[in-house]
Amino acid sequence: MHEISSVHQELNLWKGEIHSIFEVMNTPVEVTTYCHQDKDMIAVEIKSQLLKKGLLKVNLRFLIQPADILIRAATGITRKNISLQ
Repeated sequence: MHEISSVHQELNLWKGEIHSIFEVMNTPVEVTTYCHQDKDMIAVEIKSQLLKKGLLKVNLRFLIQPADILIRAATGITRKNISLQ
């Protein structure tokens, strides 16, 4: 694991966008995270030579509810009616 340095972030609330620039192994990494205005949805754009070289990996972590609660909330279907695999 390598240290992250030279971190700069900008938040644009009107656009629902966080733009981050930092360095890993003295190589620039640019990350833009977009949040949907009406849905619980994000998109992430990552630019870096480290990705192309296979030296940078993406790991997204979310604090979410268990899958059966999310399915029930979204569809009204209970776990009894489905199998989660």
